[in-house]
Parts: sequence; structure tokens; C-alpha cells
Amino acid sequence: MSFKDILKRLFGEERSEKKQEIRKIDYNEISLKISAEMDLYKGESKIVKKELFDNVSNFVSQVKNEILILHEIDLNKRKEIEKIKQITLQNLKVYISHLHKLADELSALDSDETKEYANRVISILIKFDSVSRSSFEKATILIGAPLEKIRFIIKEFTTNHNNIISRNNELFERIEALSFLQNIYYRHNSLDKTIKESEKEFKLLSNSLQQTDQRGNSKKEELDAVIAGESYKSLLGKKKHREEEISQLNAQIIKIKDKIDLKSLSKIYHDDAKKSKIIEAYRNNFIAALDNYSLKDISDIVEFNNSGIDFNVRSALIELNEKRLALKEIPIYPLEDKIHNVKDEINQLNIESNSIKSEIESNKRKQEKLKEKLNILKSELSECAAKLSWNIENFNDN
Repeated sequence: MSFKDILKRLFGEERSEKKQEIRKIDYNEISLKISAEMDLYKGESKIVKKELFDNVSNFVSQVKNEILILHEIDLNKRKEIEKIKQITLQNLKVYISHLHKLADELSALDSDETKEYANRVISILIKFDSVSRSSFEKATILIGAPLEKIRFIIKEFTTNHNNIISRNNELFERIEALSFLQNIYYRHNSLDKTIKESEKEFKLLSNSLQQTDQRGNSKKEELDAVIAGESYKSLLGKKKHREEEISQLNAQIIKIKDKIDLKSLSKIYHDDAKKSKIIEAYRNNFIAALDNYSLKDISDIVEFNNSGIDFNVRSALIELNEKRLALKEIPIYPLEDKIHNVKDEINQLNIESNSIKSEIESNKRKQEKLKEKLNILKSELSECAAKLSWNIENFNDN
């Protein structure tokens, strides 16, 4: 078997599966159970690591002794072609440097984890085999036994390393499974807590929505009661009567307007931009113009041009417009202010309600995604536990 084949077998030895009894583990006891077993197996792992370490130390000591021997090799008395002797010694020197580096790297190697320590030993050996193969083969042209002894020492060390790993493969696999199970458990437990917090938030939002809607309904009932009340009906009556009075005044004003020849005035002042604008405004909408322009503006124009309007008509127009303007001043009705305020409150409560509903929908979507992830982790947790012959019960799937 080649050196690489031996290395490939280090963690691949077939072993007989020991059928273990399935143990029921309560979900809430997983963390304690994992910690207890990890403590137990880590104690065993330290013993294995010491065995590996002692094997490495013994190997390093042997390599250093052999290096001393290799340094003593002298080919001067060999009856060989000088060029071949030089090539052999040059490659021997290179190979010795690789042996030094191998011994130094193994001596400096350390790790808290036994499996990692074993893996790093393998990595160093594979690297050594790759970089030293050529110099080893060329050095064996004239040097046989000393180099074969080194090869045997390396092979023996590798075999011992292999045997230690093979005997303890189940231990390493169980530690790895426990570590993986612990990681999944922490993630599952953390996600479960997050979901519970989200569920609490959902309840708070639902309660807040219920209270907001209740306040909104209460305000709507209050508004309906006000609108259905006699006071509001009386208010509507007053407003209607005021509008009717304004309408009557407007009608009287229009009758007076018909006595003024605005068309003729428009022709007279078509070159006067200011007066022309005033006249056109009154021609287009006499009532609106009374609101936008001073009555004096049009009356002065009319009086100056003797358009047929007499003093009584002008006085009547002024009097009617003053009454109209007085009626157009919107009186303050406390009941209307109350209705307006209640409507504002209802609108604000509707905005709050819609905002809370949006948060609730967002919370629902969040919970759905989190629960999907939780189910995946639950399956992973069960599968990983099964490798340890555990059956998890009483998941916190509230």
C-alpha cells in the first residue's frame, strides 16, 4: 500500500455499527444532556490526544536521530561516477531539510481539539510526501538502507496514527454529532423565542386594533347622535334660512343690475384697462364682482357717465349688498365645531386602525417565514439526534 493510500484510510476505516438503544430526550433537557455527554467525551478525547501526541513525539525523536545518521553519510570511497555522487548528495541534503521541517512542524503543532490535531498531522505528512518525493528518489540512487529506514519509520508512524484514529472513530463522530446537535438546538431555541416574541407582539397589536376600533365606533355613535338631535336640525334650519335670505338679496341685486347699461360702459372704457376690467367682471358675474371689487368702483363709473341710475337705486344697491355681505359672514356655531372635531377624531382613528392592520399583516408574514425555518430546524434537530440514538420529545411548538 502506498503512503497516500495509508493516509486516505486514516478517517475511513470501516467499523462495525453498534446498535444502540433509542433514548427519549425531552426538548428542554437537550442542552444539559449535550453538555454532560460533551464533558464525558472530551475527557476521553484528551486521553486520545495524549496518545496521538506521544506517537508524534516519538516519531519526531526518531526522525531527528536518523537525520544525524544521514548527515554522516560519505560517498567519497564509493567507486561511482562523480556526477552521480554529487546528484545523490545534493538531493540527500534537500531531503534532510524536508525532514527537519517535518520534525519542526510536528513539534510546534498544537490544538485544543483532538480531531483537528489529528487532521493537521495528516496535512503535514501529505505536504511532506509531496515536496520530498523527488529528492528522496534521487537520493536513493546511491543511498539505500538509511533512507529505507526513514521510509519505514514514517510508514510505521502513519500506521500507528491510523490505528489510534480508527479505534476512536466512534468517539470523534459522536463528539462531532453532539457539537452539530448543540448548534442546531441553539438556533432552534433562539428562533422559537423569536417566534414567541412575535406572537406577543401580535397580541398587543390585536388588542390595540380592537381598542382603536372601539374608540372609532364610539365616536361614530357620538356623531350619529349629534346629527340626529334636535339641536342639529335647528342649526340646519337656521343655515337654510340664511341661504334663502342671501338668495333673495342676490335676486334683488340682479334686478338693480339690469337697470345699469354695462354694455355701453364697456364700449366707453375699452381703452382704460383698469375700468374695463372692472366693468367686464360685473358684466360676467355681478354678484361675484361685488365680492371681488368695491361697489364704489362701479357706482362711480356709472354715476360719472349718467347711465340712468338714480340716487335711490344706488342707495338700495349699497344697502342690499351690505345685508348680503353681513349674511355671508359665516357665524360661529359651537355645534358645528363639535361635529368637525368629532369627524377629525374619526379620521385620525381610521388612520391609526389602518396602520395597526398593516403591522399585523407584516407580523403574520414574518411569523409564517419564521415557522417555516423552525420546522426545517426541527427536522434537522431530529435527524441529528437520531444519529446519537436519541428521540426528542415535547418540542416547544406552541
